[in-house]
Amino acid sequence: MVFEVLSFFYRERASVVIPAFNEQKTVRNVAQAALKSRFVGEVIVVDDGSTDKTVEVAGKLGRTRVVLHKRNLGKGLAIKTGIKHAANDVVLFLDADLQNMTPHKIDNLLWPLISGEADFVKAGFSLKRGRVTEIAVKPMMKILFPEHDFSQPISGQFGARKNFLTKIKVIDRWGIDIGIFLDAIKNRLRVVEVDIGEIVHKARSTEEKAEMSRQVMEVMLSKAGLFAERFPNVVFSEHALFSGDSVKDPIASAVIQRLKKRRFNLFLLCYGSAENAREKARQLQIGKYLVAGKNGPLELLRDFKKALKKNHVKPAETAFIGSKTFEATLFGTVGMGIAFSKQKEVCLKADRTIKSLPEILLLEEWTAPA
Repeated sequence: MVFEVLSFFYRERASVVIPAFNEQKTVRNVAQAALKSRFVGEVIVVDDGSTDKTVEVAGKLGRTRVVLHKRNLGKGLAIKTGIKHAANDVVLFLDADLQNMTPHKIDNLLWPLISGEADFVKAGFSLKRGRVTEIAVKPMMKILFPEHDFSQPISGQFGARKNFLTKIKVIDRWGIDIGIFLDAIKNRLRVVEVDIGEIVHKARSTEEKAEMSRQVMEVMLSKAGLFAERFPNVVFSEHALFSGDSVKDPIASAVIQRLKKRRFNLFLLCYGSAENAREKARQLQIGKYLVAGKNGPLELLRDFKKALKKNHVKPAETAFIGSKTFEATLFGTVGMGIAFSKQKEVCLKADRTIKSLPEILLLEEWTAPA
């Protein structure tokens, strides 16, 4: 009754987008619940290449548009398609496998957007099988985003306005939902979580949950800015990898190859002759090298910046791994300074400290460019 009255005074209506892949059993109920909402103006089912009767079932619903993908492209692209076809400014996304969605729950989700209370809304709910959230996502949220406390960081039930949705990068993986949510936080949108009670999803296998967890964690770390898109360039000091002319650690080559496989741009910073730098870079198969003098911090800074510029590398997009006291000067000129050293004065000036070379892989494990 309350929403019936409010819908008379607030005339704006929303587009509901339902990405669907082989959800013939549940897509009708989700769409019908949306059609009965006081604040919904249209319902769009984006079929992502289903091989069952999802298209047939959705096509029989009145006032529902069905947009087709000829093959399965993933939820991210289904969301992008829905945004493109939405006629209204407010867009709400609903999972197609929900077994107990109701018009009242949808009204509750849309009200903060329609009333102007929020710029982004997401569902809070209880879920009997929500182990990915409890075991992996919530603890990681507390580490990466401690200032934000939400009961359900992962939710396929979320909404926003098109001016936000059209400017963000929509990824194609299971982490799409939390990725958009974290983009809303990063863009300082007013985020409201609405408790809609218990929801029932289709059960997933242990293997699917494990893969979901991996992809969600990857997205979270990426959005937190750990290496991720911010630091595609990695510069190693020769002192971090070599003792004289010999490689310090036999595992160094494997670490370098792993980083190369992840498509980081790798550089080796050497002091002395270009010939010496070329030979050391060759030993570890690092494609590029930089040469700098170390006759004082000013010369080092000048040569380092000059070398980066020559290679068209932006300092803000670069991580530098240094070991010596005099190299700590360079930490302040790059996006991330990493100390691979036991010397306290080096570690204090760095953004991160590692005790062994493989720890570099932990920093980039889920966030390196694909």
